[in-house]
Amino acid sequence: MRKEKNVVAQIVRELKRQGCRNVNLVGGEPTPWLAAWLETFNLLDLDIPVVWNSNSYYSEETARMLADFADIYLLDFKYGSDECAERISSAPAYVETARRNHLYAVKNGELIIRVLVLPGHLECCTKPILEWIAGNLGNWVRVNLMDQYRPEWRAGEIPELRRRLKPEEFREALSYARQLGLTNLCF
Repeated sequence: MRKEKNVVAQIVRELKRQGCRNVNLVGGEPTPWLAAWLETFNLLDLDIPVVWNSNSYYSEETARMLADFADIYLLDFKYGSDECAERISSAPAYVETARRNHLYAVKNGELIIRVLVLPGHLECCTKPILEWIAGNLGNWVRVNLMDQYRPEWRAGEIPELRRRLKPEEFREALSYARQLGLTNLCF
């Protein structure tokens, strides 16, 4: 395993030499590999920002470990309701967990929040998420409001998720974000 970490460290050094401006940990949820990432980056003596690209559903211990590792947090915030999170993604205590991790992120680095607007979930999920962001993180935080939901995998088992998002649903979400004073929106 040490050899693989050295190889990854060499790749990062070479990418930095070629002008790479950050290391974005993509390719699935990086949390299970955090210990390996920390060890790998300890081998590097580089000043290059690390982007923690995550679903934001991880432990408080992980959040603390990230404080000295991640420079930019690219975090999802999908559900504003624990009932929806449990029913759709089997994610108990999702709202509390995601909120806690977004608070850690904004305290320890630059935060970009991805909010995937789900069909039929404006009132229960999207609006409460946007309200929480505006009330707890400020109107300056960067929010990527996303309309690209596609009904795949097991979506057919959940009636409201069997369809794509309607344009008017996304417009309503965007309008609501603006009403809340969120000014750093991208979509």
